[in-house]
Amino acid sequence: MPAPLLITADQVNCLIHAYFLDSGFQHSAFALRMEGRLDHSPHIKKHIPRGELIELLSKALLYTEVEAHWKGDELMTNCSAPFSLLEHHACSLQPTASTSTAKVNGDTAGKRKASTPSEDSRAEKRARKEQDEKDVQMDIDGAPASKTKPKDAKPGASQVSPEALAKKPKVHRASIVGTRAGAVRFLQAHKTEVFVVAWNPSAKGQLVSGSRDAVVNYWTVPTEQTNEPTVTIQPSVTLSDLTVASQADLTALSWNHDGSLVAIGSYDSILRICTASGKLYFNDSHHKGPIFAAKFSPSSQWVVTASLDCTSCVWDVKHKKLHRQYRNHGDSCCLDVEWLDNSTFASCGADRVVHIVSLTATGPLHTLGGHEGEINSIKCNPSRTRLASCADDGTARIWNIDNIHSEKPVPVPVVLHGHQQCLTSIEWCPVTGPGEHELVATASFDATARLWDTVTGECIKVFSDHTKHVYALTFSPEGRHLVTGGGDGSLIMYESKEKKWSWYTGEKSGIFEIDWQSWGDTSLIALALEQRMVAVIDPGKNRPTILSPTVISRFSRSITTDAHTVTTSSSQEAWKRFGITAAVVAGTIVLAEGLLNRDTRDSLTPAEQSYLHESFKYTGGGLVLTAIAARSLFRSGVAFRIMSANPWLVLGVSLAGSIGSMMGVFYTPPDKTFQKHAFWLAFNACQAATLSPLFFLSPAILSRAALYTCGVVGSLSYVGATARNDKYLYMGGPLLAGVTVVALSSLAPLALPLGMRGLAIAESLSLYGGLAVFSGFVLYDTQKILQHARMAEMGAIPRDPVKESVALELDMINIFIRLVQILAMRSNNRK
Repeated sequence: MPAPLLITADQVNCLIHAYFLDSGFQHSAFALRMEGRLDHSPHIKKHIPRGELIELLSKALLYTEVEAHWKGDELMTNCSAPFSLLEHHACSLQPTASTSTAKVNGDTAGKRKASTPSEDSRAEKRARKEQDEKDVQMDIDGAPASKTKPKDAKPGASQVSPEALAKKPKVHRASIVGTRAGAVRFLQAHKTEVFVVAWNPSAKGQLVSGSRDAVVNYWTVPTEQTNEPTVTIQPSVTLSDLTVASQADLTALSWNHDGSLVAIGSYDSILRICTASGKLYFNDSHHKGPIFAAKFSPSSQWVVTASLDCTSCVWDVKHKKLHRQYRNHGDSCCLDVEWLDNSTFASCGADRVVHIVSLTATGPLHTLGGHEGEINSIKCNPSRTRLASCADDGTARIWNIDNIHSEKPVPVPVVLHGHQQCLTSIEWCPVTGPGEHELVATASFDATARLWDTVTGECIKVFSDHTKHVYALTFSPEGRHLVTGGGDGSLIMYESKEKKWSWYTGEKSGIFEIDWQSWGDTSLIALALEQRMVAVIDPGKNRPTILSPTVISRFSRSITTDAHTVTTSSSQEAWKRFGITAAVVAGTIVLAEGLLNRDTRDSLTPAEQSYLHESFKYTGGGLVLTAIAARSLFRSGVAFRIMSANPWLVLGVSLAGSIGSMMGVFYTPPDKTFQKHAFWLAFNACQAATLSPLFFLSPAILSRAALYTCGVVGSLSYVGATARNDKYLYMGGPLLAGVTVVALSSLAPLALPLGMRGLAIAESLSLYGGLAVFSGFVLYDTQKILQHARMAEMGAIPRDPVKESVALELDMINIFIRLVQILAMRSNNRK
């Protein structure tokens, strides 16, 4: 008797969690993990392959098709109606119109790192993107891919007829200010995402690229600097018949020191070594799992590989054979390798350690431990005396390996703390000045790159210009520049720790790998792009122009791929949005003055003007301090830890701190200046902790919400200051009642079993009702300040502008938060 079918909610939650990670929905995955208590699930540590949920749903559709068409009559045999997960199938000879979910949701297949096909949970290590099943295979610029080859075509070579080239549409690429003609060239021949690129260190302009479909292209890129339009560059050699495996993503390309051989690592577990002319020199299938790294020794005598079959292998290049296979990582995957000298290499893996291995020894010389997560990458400095490692625990470590062949233990490493998510790559600065410490750069999934002093462990600079995961980074050969590339499609070049130049590939184009090579006075950068192409940048054509972030944001970027043009907002659109925002602010002032303030008062007395000015000065100062502190908490990673902690505990502590510090401000006499200002600073710090998670939202939303808040508060405070003395003072009681209603509507979804309609009503009351209530408080608090100014002038109460500023600050923060929520909801609805 077969075992019963068993599907549990916990299993479904784990599948959905993996799907969220695949699709790049990090916050949704985090929320599901917390609410579903997946950390306590016995299934969370099991390996779930990429696209598992989609595959299971596809099988469910196939079963549905069999269930519906089992009779095999004419109607069912000729049925053209599609099967859908969301609609009941009705057989029809006429195809029904269907809406493409790809058009609705966009390209949501995220770049999840590829995982090992073992049963245990493994952090995914390679940036990869699921293929859109609805994509039609297109040639370079949208022309259909030819299914036939010329009779004289050589096996593995890619050829394009002149007629096909003539029919291709012209590609328009708007160039940013300072980007000179010919600075960026696109090599278009790949049919799938390009994962790896590598320049030949000896042959000037020779580039090799590899893609997800196991195609290797050899390119000869002109290196002469010219401002003439560049001609279309076709690959000199295309190796398209390397494998018949269904999953053979190319993962590694490495040239030997003289540029005569290139080692190729692949997901089909086969190591291949090809010559500079594209001929296969050697291949071996000894590995039983995907190869993640393949590197030549400094003398080119050996090649070492790292594989997900938990082993590393050393190959004798001259004799074309396996020298030895090492199982130093036990049952854990081997993720990266690095040569220390001609006879010693290091390997790292999922067992969280680095092994130092000699070709003449049977076991590791040393084992370097300390990381608390899987080690993704290791790199040796130019002098081969120090080794850098980076891991999933968000740290990097610098190991002193100067005396690695001695029996003395390796000194305690320098630990580099600062990143909030796993590190993807690490690179040494190739040149160090006299008397200077060596520098290392790290890239992370927290959308930042960092520059470190490897001796002191100090973080010299945080580069936070990316909006998505940073996949790759590299230094220029002379060490003056650092370039980073990530999932947001941006390549950013820094010089002297400041941004110098930026280039944008398009909204849907991640940058997976960067290689910067120099031959004498010629220097070129190659990028492996998700857009199924390779970009080559001549940095020498951009160095004379320094672009600030403000200038960069004003100009559009456009790039064509598969006959679709992806373009960011143009300067006209930016000016349009600016005009709309200015009109809203100005209109608010005019309407508020016209509708609310028809009966104005006499001019303010000097005492009223002075008191109002001091109160607003403290309000503005407090808001500036709050914004700076909130941004600092976000940049330092505290905001991420706040989101990851118990939300109720964080809310309770923040609320208690805000109330306590506010009471301290209210009840501390004005003559106790130090204590009063200390409570005021503590109040602003609590507000900063509450607001810091908002920086995870789009900067455009935050800036617009800030402008709208200034417009609303500015206009209403002006109305309150120019209205009759007691016109809005009666509003205190009704406003307190309104605050109570708003607070209850915010808590209702947590305490009551509301339906969709009830939730919508509660949300509207909380957002729009709160906006109205706190706008009313601006009028009330402004007139209350003027009333207190008159009372202080008569000696009835002491002057206390710090106390007055707290009320106005609370009004502005509550208005700002609600405007952010409203704008974010509108943005999501448009998507």
